[in-house]
Order: sequence, then C-alpha cells, then structure tokens
Amino acid sequence: MDQDELFVDGMKPVKAKKASKPRVPRAPKPKPPVELAIPEPVPGISKWLVLGLDPSLSRTGYSLMLVERDGEGTKAKWLEVGSLKPDDTGDLAWVRSRAISLALRGILNKTIRDHELQYDAAHTGLIISYEQPTPGNDFLSTINRILNLTFFEMESEVHMFAQVRVQSTNAATLRSLMGLTQKGAKNKKENVSKAYTFLDQGRYPNLDSDACDSILMSMMARYSAAILMGRPQNVPDRFLTALCNATVEVVGKGRNAHTRIKGILHRPEYWSLYQRKAVVVSLRDARTKKAKLDRLTFTI
Repeated sequence: MDQDELFVDGMKPVKAKKASKPRVPRAPKPKPPVELAIPEPVPGISKWLVLGLDPSLSRTGYSLMLVERDGEGTKAKWLEVGSLKPDDTGDLAWVRSRAISLALRGILNKTIRDHELQYDAAHTGLIISYEQPTPGNDFLSTINRILNLTFFEMESEVHMFAQVRVQSTNAATLRSLMGLTQKGAKNKKENVSKAYTFLDQGRYPNLDSDACDSILMSMMARYSAAILMGRPQNVPDRFLTALCNATVEVVGKGRNAHTRIKGILHRPEYWSLYQRKAVVVSLRDARTKKAKLDRLTFTI
C-alpha cells in the first residue's frame, strides 16, 4: 500500500492531504514613470516676485518672496510675511473683501518700491498664488474675484512686470504635496510647523495659522518660478510631477465628456496669464429703434 494511503474506520483507503505550501506575497508591480510636459523657460525673465495668499473673510494671510536664478539653480528670499483682519466682521462680505484687497495691494506696491524691483521690471515676473475655491465655497470665490479686480486696477503696480501669472492650488493637492495629515485643531499646529521648515522662525516668530498657509502657497509658486526660469531639476520630484504631469484624463460623461492634462501648469483654471486687453461691451438702448448696437471699450 502506498504510504500516503490511510484506512479510516474500515473504509476504503483515502489519500492523506499534503501540507500546503505557504503563499509568498507577490511583489507589487513597479509603476511606470509619469510622463512630464515641462514648460519652456520664459525668455528674458531672470527673477520672479511671488505673492502667496490664504484669503479669508476673517483673517487673510500673505507672504512675499523673491526667486532668482543662482548659477544652475535658484535662490529664494522672503520679503514680507503677515496677516490682515477686518475690525468689523459685521460689514458685508464684499466690503471686507475690498478692504483686504486694497491693503494687500498697498503692501505689494510698497514691497516693489522698498526692494527697487521697478528698476528691473522688464526682467521680472509676478506670480500671485492662492487656494482654488471649491464649487460650493461662495465666500472664497467672492474674495478671489475681488482680489483680482483690485490687483489689476490701474492704480496697481503689477502692470510694470514682464509677465503676470495667477496660480491656484486646491486644498487637497496642497495637503498631499506638503505631507499634511492632521485634522481639526491639530491641523493648524501642523501647518505652522510645516511653514517653519521653509521660513526662519528667528526672523518671523509670530506666524499665525493664516500666514503659515500663505507660506505654503508661496512655495507652490516658488517651484513654478524655478521651472519657468529653466531650472526644473531643482524642484522636488512630487512637486514637479504635480506641476508638469502630462497624463491626459477624460472627465465628465456623455456630451460633457472632455480631456484635460493633469499638470497644474497645463490647466487654465489653475494657471493663467494676465495681460491688459481691450474688452468691448455692446449697448442696446431701449428708447431707440436702431438695430445697430453702441459699443463701449474698456481696458482691463
């Protein structure tokens, strides 16, 4: 009889079960490298002024940084960091937003003069970086619109720069890139700690939870500036991927389906160029019978 056969209570011999081999977990397949579409350097620009903002109706954080070429790399210098708070929270939202915007424009204009950036404006760009509002956040959308309106009025000094860009990053992307994981009250403390990894705490000891978020927004623009000056090798990999990811994805369904590139610098809703232009508005006067419309031209 085969040694693997056994009698059980006089029944026919049955095969003894062999011990199963332990399963060896399969190694995960390596992910293919992400294809990047790195924008070409902007000709003639050797430095970028960055304005990072964390807009809010209660307190708005701001930070200003100058990013310059430095040999084969770049160097960055913090110029101003702080926050603004309207005294009367009972004012209408648009009134508070307008007041904050005017104060920020004043700070921006003063910083330009204090650091004499007007003398090299032909070789300097400006990036305004803030949080991308979620579709349901009406307050943040309102503030951002009024900020843009105020910054780009004739009284602003942004028009002197060789190029002006507006960059926005949604909160989830920012938290992921910065490695932020805490929620609730711990989130603010974590954000301050993260901001101080980029900022000298001895020089800026009084960093609040709104100003710290503006630091993170400035850092997003700081990496964009490095790319635009032809120094993508100096940008950490995860940020370079988020900014220049060339993957094409399909969003929407049916007639609304369309393709888009994932990289922030290739998405017009996240990365836009501001240029003064003539905008024509057609006027129909209800008191006249003429079919021809009057046209009004505004420079915006």
